[in-house]
Amino acid sequence: MIKKFIIILSSIMILSGQSPPEIFVNGEERDIKIRPNISGTEVVLLGATPAGQREIIIEVVGPRRNITLQEKRRFLGLWLGLGKINYLINTYQSNYLHWRSLFKKYNTKVHFSWYKFDKSHIAIADAIKSVGGVSVLWQIALNAIQETMCKTDTDILFSYSSHCANIDKKIDSSFKFNIITGYPKDYAIKASFKSALELRNLLYSNGAKNIVSVLDENSLADSRWHTGHKLQRENYSYILESLLKNEDMGLIFKPKRFIDLKERLG
Repeated sequence: MIKKFIIILSSIMILSGQSPPEIFVNGEERDIKIRPNISGTEVVLLGATPAGQREIIIEVVGPRRNITLQEKRRFLGLWLGLGKINYLINTYQSNYLHWRSLFKKYNTKVHFSWYKFDKSHIAIADAIKSVGGVSVLWQIALNAIQETMCKTDTDILFSYSSHCANIDKKIDSSFKFNIITGYPKDYAIKASFKSALELRNLLYSNGAKNIVSVLDENSLADSRWHTGHKLQRENYSYILESLLKNEDMGLIFKPKRFIDLKERLG
């Protein structure tokens, strides 16, 4: 929440040429609070002057420092700066024209993808639709919570389950047809069973009695958009310290991204 303190100065001038008399000025609102809904605040000033007709000028002065003001407009249900809106529109148009030209050049009528985690898939869906085609999105990652960043715009949506499909409906995803496929990679369980059994037996042969498997869901440097490296480092430290304290403990780490694991753990 940003607070703007408006100071009502006593630079009240009497335009009649006389010296300024004593004037009482007061205001009900001392702090002007600017919230995301940009509802504004009504300021009421109370004052009194000696008898006689006079003209009064009230000067309102803000913080004594340079500030940047941005015009905000409502865009897709959100209040955004005008510059951000223009950026989103320009990015959409650029992606739309690029993909439309590709679809027309190669006479493409179906665009099949799994990636829906940025705004580009919306422009792609519109581009394939403009040439008489169909857009299809295939779910390959669990979407268990309502996140705006997972919002989908497509003609056909393949979902793991009705639970996942209901989440898409709650976040106002746009799709004409929804097909429940189940988990498409269930074959991986049978394919990895033999090697998993060998790994478990290896831990048992080295004295492990209890085996803990840790699934690392990845992290980003900026903790605003993901768990953040700091949290993952704390998780790894905690479980490794537990391993050192318990001789009968076996440990398996399964990082989502092993390529940059050393970097993420510092």
